[in-house]
Amino acid sequence: MVEISEERLEELENIEEKYKNKKSYYRPITKEEKLEKVDTSNVGGKIRYQKIQKDITSTKLSKLLGISRTTLLGYENGARKPDMEKKIKIAEILQVKVKDIDPWTIEKIEEVNEKANTNTNEFYESGEFSF
Repeated sequence: MVEISEERLEELENIEEKYKNKKSYYRPITKEEKLEKVDTSNVGGKIRYQKIQKDITSTKLSKLLGISRTTLLGYENGARKPDMEKKIKIAEILQVKVKDIDPWTIEKIEEVNEKANTNTNEFYESGEFSF
C-alpha cells in the first residue's frame, strides 16, 4: 500500500475541489445555466427565455410559427422585430401571456386606449359637438 503524505492528500483534495466546481467544456449546460445567461431586457431575450423554459427548440418553434429558423434567431438576438401577430402566435405556442414577451407594447396600447377614452370623454363633456 502506498502512503500519501498529509500535504499531498490536501493538495489532491484541493485539485479535486477546484475541478469539481469548474464548469467543464464537455459537460452539457443545464437549463438553469442557459436561463441565467439570457438577457431578458428585450423582446428577443424574453422569447428565448420562454423557449428554453418550455424546452422547445428553435427549429420546432420556427416550424410552428411558419417562419425560418434564421428569422426566429433574428427575433431572439434583436436583429429582427416580430410584428404583433407573431408575438401573439409565439405567446400561444409557448403558453404565456403576450405581456410576458412584450410588456412594452401592451403598456403602450393601454396608454393609447386610455388617452383615447379620456379625450373622447372630454370632447363629449365640453358640449362642442352637434348631431
